[in-house]
Order: sequence, then structure tokens, then C-alpha cells
Amino acid sequence: MTHEVIRHLLDDYVTGELTEDARGPVADHIAACEICSAEVESLKGILAQAADLPRSVDPPAEAWLNIRAAIERDKEAVAGRSASRSPA
Repeated sequence: MTHEVIRHLLDDYVTGELTEDARGPVADHIAACEICSAEVESLKGILAQAADLPRSVDPPAEAWLNIRAAIERDKEAVAGRSASRSPA
């Protein structure tokens, strides 16, 4: 495998999604290539930081009120345009 091919496989290598057949050559390349080794360490750091993020984030309490108000404004605007187009 070429360096460029292996660079495209690093994400799968780090996440464990790489096939066993490909894992060995990629691991050998990483051991010999400073660029890919640094990329693997960076990817591992990103995954570690992502694992610390909350699984979900609740919206602010007023969010649904703001959304409902925007929907009502849109309904009124559409109704107003429709009324102005109606023949008298």
C-alpha cells in the first residue's frame, strides 16, 4: 500500500473498523512513518475529546416559545398575503 492509500485508512484504523487483513500493513506503515504516526495520535486525541462531550444538549427553556412565535408570525404573514390577493 502507498502512503496516500494508508492515510485514507487511518480513521478506520483508529476506530477499529479496518479489516484484519489491512490492519497489519497499516500498523507497519504507522510505525515507520512520522507523519502517519502523528496523524494517528491526533485522531486518538479527537476521539478522546469527543467521548467527553455530553450525549445530548437540552435547548434553552425559551427556545420552543421562540419557535412557536416564529411559526405564528409566518402563518399571519401568509394569511395576510392571501387576503390581499383575494378578489373583492
